[in-house]
Amino acid sequence: MPGKLESPFSKNFKHVQKREAILSEAAKAFNLQGIRVTTLFDIAERLKLTKTTLYYYVKSKEELIYQCYLSSCYKLGELFEEAESSQGSGQEKLAVFIRAYFRTWKAIATGQQPHYAMLTEIRALKKAHRREVAALYSVLFKRMKSIIQSGMSDGSIVARHSLDTALAMFGLVQMTVLWLPKITLEEFDQAAESFSDLVFRGIATGDEFLTGSLPCIPVMPISFEQQAQSFRKQEAFYKTGSAFFNRKGFKGTSLDEIADALDVTKGTFYYHIKDKEELLFHCFQRSLSIIKNMQDLAENNARNGLEELQFCTYYLFHIQNGDAGPLIRFNLIPSLSKSQKREVVGEINALSRRFGNMIRKGMADGSIRQLDPFIAEQVLNTAINISVELQWMRPIEDIGEAYQSYFKFYFTGIAESRNGKSRESS
Repeated sequence: MPGKLESPFSKNFKHVQKREAILSEAAKAFNLQGIRVTTLFDIAERLKLTKTTLYYYVKSKEELIYQCYLSSCYKLGELFEEAESSQGSGQEKLAVFIRAYFRTWKAIATGQQPHYAMLTEIRALKKAHRREVAALYSVLFKRMKSIIQSGMSDGSIVARHSLDTALAMFGLVQMTVLWLPKITLEEFDQAAESFSDLVFRGIATGDEFLTGSLPCIPVMPISFEQQAQSFRKQEAFYKTGSAFFNRKGFKGTSLDEIADALDVTKGTFYYHIKDKEELLFHCFQRSLSIIKNMQDLAENNARNGLEELQFCTYYLFHIQNGDAGPLIRFNLIPSLSKSQKREVVGEINALSRRFGNMIRKGMADGSIRQLDPFIAEQVLNTAINISVELQWMRPIEDIGEAYQSYFKFYFTGIAESRNGKSRESS
């Protein structure tokens, strides 16, 4: 129950305003620049505050991250409250959540609401802070899963596993911050509708998911053949580094623990890897090379645009959750140096455009329905990246089944009614 409305002339009101402005500016900087390179001095300069004034509100960068993450959890909680309190089916509640999220980011873009931070470095927080934020995040995820389950119960959502679909939906919505800055304010409302249309109806013109024989899974990416012992070691460094960065973030990962995990001496490790920044950059180079190779392989095996996308996601899901993985998470881009970030973003954009070309090819050959190719391209990139988390959340006994469960939303959608017809759960 809200308390008495506070006077805008009270000292406490000004304190609250300043604190919210600090958290908003910090969240914006963390999202765009990354936590590693953002300093308290940067935040103070942006807000034209003295460092003394800033330290009155937050004592350290770690505390600022913690306060930003708490704020993000509370704001996401408000969006869930709006969805949960709405009338209708599980599918309709999910649609309310998606629209509310896009509406919030439109308000942020126009300066009507404060920014909030992507929750990418929870494991880098101090133990007590980490435990608190992780608990809040877990509750938020369970609320998403509950909405999916309610839709499965009332027949409005078709999904194999509620956890897999919840992972895709929760991750996709949060990661829109990586591509929403590329669209204009006038396009926000349409982007929300296109996003909802995609996850509920999928991209395929037909109802069948990956028909015919499944493609062969490459044992290793073709550009990473074992040619020399030193190369095998580097490959092990990049795979293990990617696993640690994905789980613990850039700030929370140390090179010493990676060396320990590989059971190599620190001298041997530092002979191959100069520092953590270099390792992260190599992890990105490796992952982008793998994606490119899988795109090549999919194009060579597929009959149309839809199959190209299905084969490519099939290959990459297996790599993400198998011995050849994982791929590095794209939300670590802000932790790269300025020059590295420019190079990596350029390569990611090229790969993304290639996915877009596959989508347009499918629209032209009739295997993919007419939709917004930019949204479909961005959602696919994010879904591939998020898929690495599935193995953290449940045992994967049948990787082919897990692939179809996770990627179902993208190809055939999760809505019970598609193209005006009712469907049975597969």
